[in-house]
Amino acid sequence: MEASKHYESIKFYIKRLQDIKRNLLKYKTEYFPERVRSLLISYKFTIGKIIKHSDTYLRIEKDNWEKLEEVARISKKYKEFLTTL
Repeated sequence: MEASKHYESIKFYIKRLQDIKRNLLKYKTEYFPERVRSLLISYKFTIGKIIKHSDTYLRIEKDNWEKLEEVARISKKYKEFLTTL
């Protein structure tokens, strides 16, 4: 896969993460435990995809320094966040 496709995937998964987060805010844990558990699993999986595509992008891309810095920042942020979950 080309670097640009990985970059697009990162953006896609970040938007997907926002959708999952909005859904999580709709449900009360005590009333919908199965749904909340499912959303949390999807949330962690999506963060993993962001990290995977970010790391691949950082390995492949060599020219676009602005995007490299942005993706490095994103990767670091989500790696740190994943350790808190």
